[in-house]
Amino acid sequence: RIKKQVQLFFSASNSVISSFRDAKEVKAIRKELDSVARDHAQFGNILSMLSVTVSQKSLDPSLETGSLIIKEEVIGRDRDRDNILRMLFDSTTNGVQQTFQVISIVGIGGIGKSTLARYVYNDERVRIRFD
Repeated sequence: RIKKQVQLFFSASNSVISSFRDAKEVKAIRKELDSVARDHAQFGNILSMLSVTVSQKSLDPSLETGSLIIKEEVIGRDRDRDNILRMLFDSTTNGVQQTFQVISIVGIGGIGKSTLARYVYNDERVRIRFD
């Protein structure tokens, strides 16, 4: 009879023992989660810096822009360039003297907005006027 009571006490169906095992498992899981949180705090910044470095290196070099263009490569944009230069050099608007002016070049992708801006930027008259 005592043997049966001891077996019953330590059986999986005993709620006291079951609760003790559950609490022990919860404690082990919490310890593991704390370890993961410490590792994340320690290595998280390093991983994010690495991912930024990798994504920056994966940029297509052909998509990089600069201000240097060869004049012969720009075809059919002389009128647009001259219109922008006229706006830049005309320092009055409606009889009011302008001290600063911004000219927006807008349009869908791939029509040459950046090329036109570089074309204007590299124009000798702009260099002389704004140097």
